[in-house]
Amino acid sequence: MNFTKGLMVTCGAVGAVLAVVAVTGLSVDRSIGGSAIAVAPEIVTLAPVVVDLGPRDGQVQVSLRLTVPGFRERDIICALAGKLTTVTAQAVGELVETSARGARTIPRDMDRVLRPRVDAVIGDRLLEGVEVLVTPAGGTPPEATCRG
Repeated sequence: MNFTKGLMVTCGAVGAVLAVVAVTGLSVDRSIGGSAIAVAPEIVTLAPVVVDLGPRDGQVQVSLRLTVPGFRERDIICALAGKLTTVTAQAVGELVETSARGARTIPRDMDRVLRPRVDAVIGDRLLEGVEVLVTPAGGTPPEATCRG
């Protein structure tokens, strides 16, 4: 009876040690293998689109600032930058609002409205965020981060 109890305690201790070693090995393997390495989000700013708000407000420039998980997604966005700029121009043209006084403005929720359109161009849900940047006439728009 003592031999059986001793054997059971020994097997339990060995099993616990093996479980700890296995869990440690899996976590080290993931961090070395690259799948668990944290990558800082990348910010992609697209070239501005000129929007005419009429004689009262003149022209403004609208740019998109997209936040993506990493550099691979940034490269995908940059490859589609021309198409995304075209989609932005079309959407802004359709969504510019005219007030009762005749003033034309860009809707405040343009970020939310453009998100599905940008997602449709990319084909995947690569985006973490979409921000619409409006630069008034005479201002300097943010520089586009995609080259070539």
